[in-house]
Amino acid sequence: MNMNFELAKLLGIRYDLIVPVEVSAGIFFFSVIFYISWSLKIGNTQNLLDQLRSHLAKTDSNGLDALNTVISKTQDPKIKSLLYETRDNFIEVEGDLGTEYYSLKSYSDIWNARGLLTGRMNLSLFETMPNILIGAGLMFTFMFLAWALADAGGAMGVELQRKVSHYLQPILSHRFLNNLA
Repeated sequence: MNMNFELAKLLGIRYDLIVPVEVSAGIFFFSVIFYISWSLKIGNTQNLLDQLRSHLAKTDSNGLDALNTVISKTQDPKIKSLLYETRDNFIEVEGDLGTEYYSLKSYSDIWNARGLLTGRMNLSLFETMPNILIGAGLMFTFMFLAWALADAGGAMGVELQRKVSHYLQPILSHRFLNNLA
């Protein structure tokens, strides 16, 4: 017994459409898995940053001492390396009001999404996933369109099918090529 035939009968669709439906379901399934996985990793990183913020709020000292206290309490290696980078960019300036610390590098250059999430997830795939899904959607659109035109051609008489093919082929191939460009 053919599983695709049984699945097509169960879903109430034609047998020749079951393979594209299976591929579409596979793409959807893996997209959902990636989305859930990435959401959990981003959520965990956000929780780590919330813990870091609460450690900073609890310290009585300020400036470099507070940063050193937070570095000693932080367990995550990626966040710890960003804290070290922040500390390494501090300069000490003596003034009338005492010692002040200033950063030579903008905090937004150090503490960005790429810096926090690199190593936790595949950022390149994460950033290109919408483009991949759009490309898959376009591919399936043209596949289903080709099957629909083939079925419509089969329903027409042979002479009418030849005339329609003769007139539509240059138009459809030109539009398809323009869509690809």
